[in-house]
Amino acid sequence: MRHDDDQWEKFLVRRDVVESMLSPSDQPSSRRPARIVHIAGYDFHSYRERYFDASEGEEMKLRHLTISITYEGALIGTAKLREWSLPGFCSPEAFWETADGLSQEDTDAAELLGAFWEWHQWPPQYGNVVIFSRLAIDSRRDTGRKGLRRLGDYLEVEFGRRASVLLLKAFPLEFEHAVGSDLVDRQVLFDRRSHAMLRLYRETLRVEPLSDHGRLTNWMWRPLRYCPAPARAPNVNWHEE
Repeated sequence: MRHDDDQWEKFLVRRDVVESMLSPSDQPSSRRPARIVHIAGYDFHSYRERYFDASEGEEMKLRHLTISITYEGALIGTAKLREWSLPGFCSPEAFWETADGLSQEDTDAAELLGAFWEWHQWPPQYGNVVIFSRLAIDSRRDTGRKGLRRLGDYLEVEFGRRASVLLLKAFPLEFEHAVGSDLVDRQVLFDRRSHAMLRLYRETLRVEPLSDHGRLTNWMWRPLRYCPAPARAPNVNWHEE
């Protein structure tokens, strides 16, 4: 009975998060979209913020993007992304040190890039690094996950010419603020939802699982303009060598 209660509680939390992300107050209505693309009945509005200098003298720039998805005039989804533009001379260690001061998400992304790619094949040498931060889809309106599949197509349109790699963590929205014992008590439910998201994103967004090591578990990747294949086994201590 406790398991059923937990499932219902998390469903309500997930529903509230999705509704919040799709609410008019959470949309970038004050700006005009940088791009509007129509794909198979779906409209994608891309809102790009200006780059800001995330480092001191290292020329590492970061910006936030919002992609709004509409179908028949109704908003059915919102995606939040972060895009890093790094200079060609930037080292994995320098990026990791800069990202470590911003967020856990940026830190994990820098950790992944250093652990799975050797310096001579480091993705930022071929283009920008895109981190897929959050995604909210109204499943009642997106029947058959068609909108999510078309989002997978749109990612190539938006980033295919300037970015090397897309990184995404399959993490259930309803567990965003779960810590300590709360997460441990619901580990079975968390694992079930995470595995379902891994399958869903692999099928619709065309990302592939990357890591099952520690806090890097459930991260996925997708090559964009060009990105060498990652190593099969990560060098998790690369920045300590």
